[in-house]
Amino acid sequence: MPLYLGIRGWSKLFERPFEEAGMVVAGALLIGVGFLLYFGCEILWALFGSTFFTASKGGLEIKKQFLFFSSKKFIGSQEIKSFKMHVKRMSSKSGGGSSKWYTLWVVGKKKHKLDSKTPSRESVVWLSKTLSDCFEVPIETTR
Repeated sequence: MPLYLGIRGWSKLFERPFEEAGMVVAGALLIGVGFLLYFGCEILWALFGSTFFTASKGGLEIKKQFLFFSSKKFIGSQEIKSFKMHVKRMSSKSGGGSSKWYTLWVVGKKKHKLDSKTPSRESVVWLSKTLSDCFEVPIETTR
């Protein structure tokens, strides 16, 4: 949107003096490069980041790491209402069948994704059962 607003008068842009037109083009390119970097980092973070959990009586700490970047979230045990295991069926375009992908969420005041999409049902079931027992909250399954 900001890129569009920056160049919406493109035809009139070149009627301006060169210095003024160059500033508008530079600003639009800078905004575009900024968005590209942001979304590129988000994609790399989601694909190649590692997620670590630390459960204690006080709550659940979720730490994500990718190279030298990291983020932490802490969810207090009083905030956790349930764990939700989401099952999504993915069909292949070539007609070779379908597969299921599993995602684990913690439900409280907000929904937080704990585990990225994984084809391994056992790991998500084990993690949801372990955390559910630790925090004494129910497990929900959705499709």
